[in-house]
Amino acid sequence: MFKLTFKQQVLTGFTVSLLFVLVSAITSYFSIDKLNNDTKWQAHTYDVMNLVKDIETQVLNSETGLRGFILAQDPQYLLSYNNNAHKILVTSQELKKIIHKNTIRTAMVDSIDFYAHQKVDEMKMVLRTNEMDGKAAATLRVMNGKGQLFKNKILEFSGKLIESEKHLLLERKESITKSSLQSEAVVVLSAFIIFCLILFLLSYIRKTFDQQKETEAHILDSNMELEKISTENKQKNWLLSGATAINEAMRGEQEIEELAANITTGICNYIEAPIGAFFLVNPSKKTLKFEGGYAYQHTRNIRTEYHFGEGFVGQTAAEKKSKIFDKIPSDYIKINSGLGDTSPNCIYLMPIVFEDETIAVIELGLSKKPGDTVSLFLNTISESIGVGVNSAVARIKLRALFEQTQQQAEELESQQEELRTTNEELVYKSEQLQASEEELRVQQEELRQTNSELEEKAQQLEERNIAVNQAKEAMSLKAEELEISSKYKSEFLANMSHELRTPLNSILILARILKENRPENLNEDQIKYAGVIHNAGTDLLTLINDILDLSKIESGKLDLTILPVKPVTIKQDMEALFSELARSKKITFNTILDNELPKELFTDQARLEQIVKNLLSNAFKFTPEHGEITLEISNAKPGTTFYSSQLKTTPEDIIAISVKDSGIGIPADKQKLIFEAFQQADGSTSRKYGGTGLGLSISKELAHILGGEIQVRSKQGAGSKFTFFIPKNHTLNNQPHQDITEVKEPIITVVIPDPLPIPANNNKNQKLLIVEDDLVFADVLNDYAIEKGFKPILAHSGDIALEMAFSELPDAIVLDIMLPVVDGWTILKKLKADPRTKHIPVHMMSAGNEKIGKAKKEGAIGFLKKPIEKEQLDEAFDLLSAAHLKYNLNTVLVIEDQELHSTVLTQQLTDK
Repeated sequence: MFKLTFKQQVLTGFTVSLLFVLVSAITSYFSIDKLNNDTKWQAHTYDVMNLVKDIETQVLNSETGLRGFILAQDPQYLLSYNNNAHKILVTSQELKKIIHKNTIRTAMVDSIDFYAHQKVDEMKMVLRTNEMDGKAAATLRVMNGKGQLFKNKILEFSGKLIESEKHLLLERKESITKSSLQSEAVVVLSAFIIFCLILFLLSYIRKTFDQQKETEAHILDSNMELEKISTENKQKNWLLSGATAINEAMRGEQEIEELAANITTGICNYIEAPIGAFFLVNPSKKTLKFEGGYAYQHTRNIRTEYHFGEGFVGQTAAEKKSKIFDKIPSDYIKINSGLGDTSPNCIYLMPIVFEDETIAVIELGLSKKPGDTVSLFLNTISESIGVGVNSAVARIKLRALFEQTQQQAEELESQQEELRTTNEELVYKSEQLQASEEELRVQQEELRQTNSELEEKAQQLEERNIAVNQAKEAMSLKAEELEISSKYKSEFLANMSHELRTPLNSILILARILKENRPENLNEDQIKYAGVIHNAGTDLLTLINDILDLSKIESGKLDLTILPVKPVTIKQDMEALFSELARSKKITFNTILDNELPKELFTDQARLEQIVKNLLSNAFKFTPEHGEITLEISNAKPGTTFYSSQLKTTPEDIIAISVKDSGIGIPADKQKLIFEAFQQADGSTSRKYGGTGLGLSISKELAHILGGEIQVRSKQGAGSKFTFFIPKNHTLNNQPHQDITEVKEPIITVVIPDPLPIPANNNKNQKLLIVEDDLVFADVLNDYAIEKGFKPILAHSGDIALEMAFSELPDAIVLDIMLPVVDGWTILKKLKADPRTKHIPVHMMSAGNEKIGKAKKEGAIGFLKKPIEKEQLDEAFDLLSAAHLKYNLNTVLVIEDQELHSTVLTQQLTDK
């Protein structure tokens, strides 16, 4: 008898287990296949019953319509007959097709079909009798004919057939139940046997490993090293726990006194210091004032305020270094309790430094001199305390500024009320002056005797002039307020455009899903209506984007991304966008590039192409069929007159991008009007061409921001030519009010190929956390996640999302930015800061004006801007699936020159 090695025995055991799993899988397959077959026959029974009921309904409806027509002689009653009579024989034939060879049921179906033919022929004879012999003969045939007999026969055999199918249905349901129980028994039995085999293998392996415990004596040295590492880890954990406790004490919006007391209390409790004090720096006076303490008792002999360099507290603040005073006199300070008092043995002073400036000093009374661990802890937490104290001080300053702003607003309202009163007095005095002038004309003789009164009136007139000047000043203030309100209007338009995108996002996604009609339950008209809704939503999105661009320009918040742009790229992009439109409208579309053009421009490609697209869109809109449109990119001709001060003074070469069409042209008196917002050459309600009138206005402002201008030459009926002049290189000082980002290509020195992903276990659905406050769009994302193989869970606010992320630990997260309670950026930072969730891939989306680069910089794997198209959703879910696959690893190579770090990292990866 041969003896197997340990490895061969383990492999033999696993082989037997796998063979049994294979046998179990084959048995389960046949059981499930039988269950599916029984289910199919059950559905066949329901189909037979439905067709029989359809025949009964069609016979009854046809007979009812025929009798109504014979009795009333009204063709309206024939509608029911015409709609159902011709369907009786068709339905009967369908019933014969699905009935399989069964002598009894086939005979029933043949009988139904026979009497159906007889019934249809009888009804046709009744109609023929009505046409030839009149109503009386037809009525007599209906009353005495065989139509009633045929109908009763049809109903009789239909009832018998339905009863037969019901008996079959009960039998097939019992068969399905039996098959289901059999499948469950096979699966449970297989699982039990596999479990027993695994337990046997585990017990055998454990027994073998127990025999190797004799080698433990050789690894005692390694255990000593591990104990040392454990001691160091405990020290680090103590430091981290202390830092966490202090951060918890500083969390939330606290006043300075409360914050100082909480910080001092937290430190004293953690390092077991019996007393402590917190002194806050006044930067303007260069003093430190007591703000809070722990077990600190005020006395008249102890000062609460020090100057820099004064005493140990002031000297610590001036030097920005910690100090220890261990030779404490007996009468220095007392630590009091209910049983008595005692003196500390050591005083430790720690400066709190923020941005290289002392902002506070903490003084601690200790029972013994602090060790290296306590000193390291205090030095570690000083930076976070500095941040917390600085935030509290800044918050107090902001509150004071807010209260000052409110006070100024109240004073402004009071001044407005005084101005209103002054205006009323001016009106009253003006009326008095008019009355006095009338009296002067009537009483000229009396005026000579009342010179003194005239002098008084002249003085009143002078006062009135002064009041008028004051009113002018008030008007100038009103003009400034109007300018501020205009700015608020632009900001409101920008915010409102973002808010409109949220419901529009759901409309576009749902309309696209309806248009695709995957369940195939919509007719052609409904699909067409869904397409109309989707197109209208897209048009509304274009309008919102135009309004948003206009509001950004007015409020000075438009971002520019300056990159090298090749003219040939602009040409190719425009051809890709408009070639198909040109073919559909039968318009000749030409693109011309000058040979002397530079290889690339230095400008914002997206904004430049937006201007060119607006010009081309207008050209195609106003050019009839068989017309011609030409896009030409060349150097500006010498001697060209420029009206923009930027082009007049720029040292750069000027590039001309012209769009010429053979359309309807623009009248000379309207060529300036078309560049105004919401204005068109034909602005009447009966105009032929649509549009909002925003395109050219936005293009004009964008051209100015890019350092150029747009010129137009046109003649009514002879076409138009728009020319966009732009400098070759955009200078960053052209637009000081815009946010300009200059993008430089990174220098890559080392190329490391991406590791090949190891296939994950796809049998388990990936858990996906969806964080979205729009309930409709959240349901859409939920359905998409299920369709893509995810197991979705939903959260509609930021705080709930954080709780679910830490409790559920999902495989991936879809995160909106604008959320109630906690916004998306805060959630992303907390997820990436926590070791439990920092590896989870997060895909962000927003209707706001967020930047993709910021999302990826914060740790997100992708970003989508609402409204979102279906294709973008597909790409996002594919990216989440790929990201989860990428991080589902079985083997990791750790390369680390520090043995301690390598050991800790290996242990963390093993735990995961």
